[in-house]
Amino acid sequence: MRALGADERVLVDYSQGELQAGDVFILLTDGVHGSLPDRKFPALLGNSSPQQASEALAQAALKRSLALRPLHAETRAKLAGVQLRAGQVDEGCKEAMQAASQAPNSVEAMLSEGDCYLARSEREQALSVLRLAAALAPEHRGVQQRLKALAPQKPAR
Repeated sequence: MRALGADERVLVDYSQGELQAGDVFILLTDGVHGSLPDRKFPALLGNSSPQQASEALAQAALKRSLALRPLHAETRAKLAGVQLRAGQVDEGCKEAMQAASQAPNSVEAMLSEGDCYLARSEREQALSVLRLAAALAPEHRGVQQRLKALAPQKPAR
């Protein structure tokens, strides 16, 4: 196995060839590369934008991970976050709620549940969940960022 930072020297794979119009280069983490077979990449990339392609790859890798470990709430919460950011509110909320029910004391599951409520414009429910998350992990950056964003704004003088 090779990874950046694992050894002083890095052995790099490379090849040479002619580039063709429409050729695509992707840089993957081992979590994506290791979980998806190469034959899946063309269908996931399609003719989509880089943003859409990265969301499709992330969702596919997380779904594959959940197929292997269906009770892993933090992976489910990550999938919910990717889906919510992609505008897939129903799917993301389904995953978020399942993560929260699987691991009710997981801050990551609470964050995804709060993000679901925000995506549905249910501010009070989001605040309630985020306050519980803050009680469990008061210094958690994601919790603090969301609470700050939801704090009432003071009127300018």
